[in-house]
Amino acid sequence: MQMAVKTYRARTLSEALRLVRQELGPDAVVLQTRPVGGHLLGRMLGSGGVEVTASPSPPVLPAADAVAPPGEFPDGARLRRPEALTCQAAPDGGAWNYRRKFREDLKQLRSDGQSLVGELCQATTAPLDHLPPAMFQLYSELIHAEVTETEACRLLARIAEKLPDGQWEEVPAMKDRLVELIAEEISVGDPVRVQPGCRRLVAAVGPTGVGKTTTIAKLAAHLRLRERQPVGLITVDSFRLGAAEPLRAYADILDLPLAVVSTPREMRAALARLSEMSVVLVDTAGRDPRDDGQREEIRSLLGELQPDEVHLVLDSARRATQLEKSVQHFAAVGCTALILTKLDETTGLGHLLGVLRLCPLPLSYVTDGQNVPGDIHGAVPHELARAILRSDH
Repeated sequence: MQMAVKTYRARTLSEALRLVRQELGPDAVVLQTRPVGGHLLGRMLGSGGVEVTASPSPPVLPAADAVAPPGEFPDGARLRRPEALTCQAAPDGGAWNYRRKFREDLKQLRSDGQSLVGELCQATTAPLDHLPPAMFQLYSELIHAEVTETEACRLLARIAEKLPDGQWEEVPAMKDRLVELIAEEISVGDPVRVQPGCRRLVAAVGPTGVGKTTTIAKLAAHLRLRERQPVGLITVDSFRLGAAEPLRAYADILDLPLAVVSTPREMRAALARLSEMSVVLVDTAGRDPRDDGQREEIRSLLGELQPDEVHLVLDSARRATQLEKSVQHFAAVGCTALILTKLDETTGLGHLLGVLRLCPLPLSYVTDGQNVPGDIHGAVPHELARAILRSDH
């Protein structure tokens, strides 16, 4: 019986896999990947791409005494498969032994002083058709969750090194292991902790439009309504007309004292008035730390305030490169923790994986809606890992 095979072309492997999943469904099997438009000028102009050959179901494999030559299926369909990565027949006469061959490939890569990540990610069109079917399915799901190809390959390499032989073809077991790996790489910090008899000063900084004021309101409501703590508010966002009004509205609803300051002297006076509070939350103006003048404003403010905690608030819906640059710049002015907002406004959380892995700041909170105080949560690595993978368990 002739196997149904379709070919897709796209600019990147991620886009091609998305087309495969949309048309052939989640059980589709990728048979081949190869670059197209590969002449030098085309690559320089970005006009190249990738070609993916896929089938809606796995090919029917031959018996041991009828194994097709490397790179050829029984029905005669030729596959472009590197000789070193060709899967051989199993000694017991069954299907190709993907698990054993993949471990041999991994061992050979190590002996050559190369890493699996380097082999898989050396180009946009990596030779992934040698992966065991279950592992390739996991790779496809990572790409679908908007994890970058580099991060997806890196995670597969870690799984390949640590997963027991008996679980190589068990997708649920590999997903469980993947959740563990991601959770291990997410550094988390404590939420705001109230110490009896000791006032806690907590400042929020970040670029414009990331949700600092709403986050401050959520923290204030949580501490006041759920933990029954006396909370005071300070806003130094007096540079824009009416900038303090949103926080003033929250303060009125929650019956919290609010001070609006614009000078160091006003800051000292506000702190004196709020000396009996268990927690004082400080909302700041959105600033661009790449600007030398604005960076000095942040330093001056934090120097005057001398806060116990400085939480950098970032919008999770922004691109990974934007998030990484913001972390780098704001960490230099004395931030101690990271808050990610608007998780509900993203199409996928996979782009956060690399950001969190490399971030020097521990993640303290995440927010996922506009409800005050309900949509703010202390960071839990395993929960965030499952959210990144869109895991159901």
